[in-house]
Order: sequence, then C-alpha cells, then structure tokens
Amino acid sequence: MFSVIRAFGRDRGGSLAVITALCAPALCAVLAVAVDCFMMVNIQSRLQAAADAAALASVKELSLAGATQNQVKAVAISFAHNNLEEDDSAPSNVGVEVFKDKGTVEVAIEKAWVPFFLHFVGNKVTPIRVNARARIIGRRLACVVGLSKLVPPGVQLWQEASLMAEGCDVYSNTDLPTGMIVKDRATLKANLICVSGGYIALNPRAVHPEPITDCPPFEDPLASRAAPKVGSCDHLATVIVNQNRTLNPGVYCGGLTILGKSKVKLNPGIYIIHNGLLKVAGSASMTGENVGFYLSGLLTLMLFDSGSTIDLTAPKDGPLAGILFFEDRKALPLRVHRIGSNNARNLLGTIYLPLGILLVDANAPVADNSAYTAIVVRSLQLSKGPQLVLHGDYQLTDVPVPDGLIIDQAVLTN
Repeated sequence: MFSVIRAFGRDRGGSLAVITALCAPALCAVLAVAVDCFMMVNIQSRLQAAADAAALASVKELSLAGATQNQVKAVAISFAHNNLEEDDSAPSNVGVEVFKDKGTVEVAIEKAWVPFFLHFVGNKVTPIRVNARARIIGRRLACVVGLSKLVPPGVQLWQEASLMAEGCDVYSNTDLPTGMIVKDRATLKANLICVSGGYIALNPRAVHPEPITDCPPFEDPLASRAAPKVGSCDHLATVIVNQNRTLNPGVYCGGLTILGKSKVKLNPGIYIIHNGLLKVAGSASMTGENVGFYLSGLLTLMLFDSGSTIDLTAPKDGPLAGILFFEDRKALPLRVHRIGSNNARNLLGTIYLPLGILLVDANAPVADNSAYTAIVVRSLQLSKGPQLVLHGDYQLTDVPVPDGLIIDQAVLTN
C-alpha cells in the first residue's frame, strides 16, 4: 500500500489540467478587466476628442456680433454629438458653460457605461466623464481666400513662385482633390493652410504646415459689402503717356491707361474704372494714399506690367474702407487680373475679385512692404518667380481690415 501511495505522489500526469482548473477563474477575471479597461480608454478618448472639438468650435462664436450664450451652447452641443457615435442604450450627456467676459467655453461630456467586470473592482469607473476648456487668445488675419468651389483651384502655384503668408492664414474653398496645387519648384508657407477638398504638392516639404483638408468653406466675407455707386462719366478713355500728372477721384469711363515714363499721383478717394482697363505699363508709376478702385462693367480689368511701379494704400473710411480693388459682381467670371509689376511692394489693403482670377507673375517680391494685404478672389494663381509676401500686421496701420477677415484664434487650456 505504501509503495502505491508513493507512486501516486510521484506521478505528475494531469497536473496541468488541475492547475488550469484552479487558475481559470482568476485568468477570466484578469481578461475581463483588460477588455473593460480597453473599452473604457477607447470610449474616453472618443469623448475627449468630441469635447475638444466642441469647445474649440463654440468659443469662436463668442466674437460674433450679437452671439448669445444659448447660441454658443447650441454650437457646442451640435459639434459634440456630431463627433460621437451614439448608441440608444447609453447616450451621452453634454454640458456647456460659457464665460463671455473671459472668452472661455467649457464642455463636459458624461456617458453611462456598464462594464462587464471592472465595476466590481471600483465603483467610480462609470459613468465616464471628460472635460475640455477653450479660450480665445488672439486674432489673426485670413490673408488669402480662394472662393472657387470647383474650377479653377482656389490657390495654385507653379514654376518658381512663392507665397509667404507670415502670421496669417490661407484658405481654398475648392471641394475637389485638386483644391490647392503647388508644383514645380513653388513653395507655400503660412500660419494655417485650410482646403475644403484636397491638395497636390509634388514636393511635400514645399508646403508648410501640412494643409488641413476637408475644411468647411470660408464663405465670402465681403458678400454683404455694398459696391460704390457709379454716376455719370467724369473722364473718357484716359490715356497718359510720358507725363507727370495728379489725378482726382471720379468715374473713368473707358478706363485709365498709364504708359511710358509717366508718373501719376492719385489724390485720396474712390476711382471708378468703368468698361475699360486699369493699366500701368512701360516704366510708368502709379502711387496713391487712401485710394480705392471699383472695377465696374463686364470687361474691366486690372493689368500692371513688369516695368511699372505700383504703390497704393486703401481708404480709411467710406464705401471702400480697407479695400484697394473691388470687382463688379456682375462682371464676366474667370477674367484674369494681372500683377506683373516688379516694383509693387506696397499694396496695403484688400484685393477683392469675387469672380476673377488674380495672376501674380512678377519676378520680384510683391506686397512685402505692406503692414497687411488680404486677397479674396475666385482663384489666386502665382507663376514664374514672384515672392508674394502677405503680412498680418493689421494692427500697425489705420487702414481697417474689412469685417469677416479677422479670425479668432482659440486654444485648448484643459
């Protein structure tokens, strides 16, 4: 009998099954806790992303004229739910606090969640709660807005062109994979680059920062701005050749052409170019402080040739306050306005061509001496070798920025 007992004690057969049976409950508990932890972290990260997006989106509403706390809260709640994948069994609750005096919005999201095992370990794991706080820290200029929805691309650069948007943002509303094109040896740098569709960059390092795609369109900020009234003609088909002249505001029917070695100074006011060209060619110059041009009529174009000198600042008040060039909204679409001047370094104000294409094909810096230059056009196209430099230092000048071009900059603080 003792030998049988000793043999049984030495026998290890079936021990694994016994150990497994003894450990199975503990292993299942560990596995259940791991699964619950993974699910909890996943749910929490989705809730946090939704709360962050809601806080950033809603805090920008604070700067809008007439925005109420209820409107801000509605934006936050809408953004939160749009970023959540809800199920009927456990909907999320979204709470919003608005502090207008501090420029702050706080978003809290709570989701009831029943874990498989984790609540036995700790009763505080559910509901899952996240918080996000966003605050306005400053204001920034949208210095390029390409309004084109389809074709041509809202922003396009090729050859040796360079667009430097220092301290301001670039937007393209084109909702296509080719919404922004940067090819050849062109470069584009800005504070923020936002495209409604996609973008093509043959050299990804030529575009900085990486554009944000699928952005909501930047609606025409000047759509409600009334155009100047066009009265009777003050001048007919004005052509100035090799003369030094000072011109006064008025209606220039048939256009204004400055040629040869002419030097033309513009007195402050509004110059309406009606059914003709605004052209500066040869080695002629056109300078003026607090002047604005209304390009009236179906065929009116702006053309500045390479040898010309252009030095302009927009009006400080009146119908064209802050606007250098305003294209007639009834003009033929997709006409090409050209800045080819190699000496157009001061263009202080806003270039507004809602139907036209602005082609910049100089071989020298353009607008780099301006405190700010904003461009709102159907399409901005840069070719050859221009360096279009757009500053966002609008606070350094008394020429106002038109409403809608200043964007509140918001950051997450929690």
